[in-house]
Amino acid sequence: MALHLGLKSSHTAAEYVSYLESSFLIFMLNKFSYKLKEQFTAFKKCYVIDNGFINALSFNFSENRGRYLENLVAIELKRRSIRNDFEIYYWDNYHVECDFIIKKGKHVISLYQVCSELNMNNRKREINGLTCAMKEFGLKNGTILTESTEDEISANGYKIQVIPVWKWLISID
Repeated sequence: MALHLGLKSSHTAAEYVSYLESSFLIFMLNKFSYKLKEQFTAFKKCYVIDNGFINALSFNFSENRGRYLENLVAIELKRRSIRNDFEIYYWDNYHVECDFIIKKGKHVISLYQVCSELNMNNRKREINGLTCAMKEFGLKNGTILTESTEDEISANGYKIQVIPVWKWLISID
């Protein structure tokens, strides 16, 4: 990243990122791991505090609704984490990824995948990422948040609720 921005050191880039975090313009999510060293050395996911920044600062030829939706969910989870005292992470096992891991105290309590639309092109990937995380953390339920799809999926003994983001946003947690 540092070289792409014309910076001479990754330390300078990290310092600039910390300025953006301190200014509440962005926030970073660590990868979930029981090993602290892995949490801090693994790639972090970056979210902006306002979806308008994505549009203003990115250069895209096509609309990426999934990115906007995931950022919206990240913002809401960040807000809820302050109110309900939990931590947010992402998880991957280097084969599949789960977008959001919610940890309260010492326990993972919720798992979320986010996609604009659950369709034949991404269904297997989204469900597999979620069920692998469910297996890893011993949970039987998970959630996929979409723009408008509502469904209940059973996969390998796991129950997945597919919920439109608007319904999730107005739910009380």
